[in-house]
This record gives sequence, structure tokens and C-alpha cells, in this order.
Amino acid sequence: MIHDAFFRTTTRASDAPIVTAYDFSRFGVVADIGGSTGALLAAVLHEYPSVRGILFDLPHVVSGAGTNLAEAGWPTAAR
Repeated sequence: MIHDAFFRTTTRASDAPIVTAYDFSRFGVVADIGGSTGALLAAVLHEYPSVRGILFDLPHVVSGAGTNLAEAGWPTAAR
């Protein structure tokens, strides 16, 4: 859990520069593998609304992703 919290905190600062530096619009679907609770994916989907997203991580890690993505304005579906 400490590991997950560390990466959630330290990677948030890089979300905006990644989304700004890379053009995700050419993709229909973007998969964030090991994406924790979806902060980067939410940033990508916010900037590129035509893109669909897949968030994949361990169940205990992604448990907060639905809330994060919903707050960013994106519906979620868990499987």
C-alpha cells in the first residue's frame, strides 16, 4: 500500500507534461497498464474525449479508480 501511495503522489506531477507532449488523438483506445487509480488515464481522456480508456492494475490498487475517473467526468465499467 505504501508503494502504491508513493507512485500515486510522485507521478501526478508528470501527467500534464505527458498528455501535452504526446498526441493520443490518433488512437481509438489507450490502455494504461499498471495505471494505479487512473490519474494519467483520466488526464488523457480529459484532453482527448474521443479516446476510450482501459485501466489495468491489481484489484486492490484500482479500487479507487472508479471514483477518480468519475470525478474527471468519465463513466467506468469494472470487469
